[in-house]
Amino acid sequence: MRIQGIPIDLDSGWLKEANGLPKEAVDFAEKLGEILVDIQPDGRPSINQMTTSQVRNFFGEMRRIQMKGFEKNKGAFHMLKPKLAYSVARAGRNSKITVFQQVTNHLMDGVNDQTTYNNFISFMEAVVAYHKSNGGKD
Repeated sequence: MRIQGIPIDLDSGWLKEANGLPKEAVDFAEKLGEILVDIQPDGRPSINQMTTSQVRNFFGEMRRIQMKGFEKNKGAFHMLKPKLAYSVARAGRNSKITVFQQVTNHLMDGVNDQTTYNNFISFMEAVVAYHKSNGGKD
């Protein structure tokens, strides 16, 4: 997979781990958090960065599905992709939310049961944390 012309090693197999996410997945979440903030050379966040609100809206929807149970809410899970596509269209194609969409869509294809969904949630939780720690703003 390539993101912004850079080949990346994104493994949806991370989601299958019975003991939670492997270190490689958390390291990838850290890199993704940095990319989404898009800090300019002068140290200020770019106008194209993904906002904390965008990250949290998506993550909040994932938590609602988790609370009701993945198996009972597969329809809501499948609706995450079109909702994210709508957010990308609103933000514009130059926004870093397009990177988030590429990664998320790839990983969502590997979600098929409660274990993979829980690991997907953990990955997204790490992305939210690293996005904020790298200066993500509303």
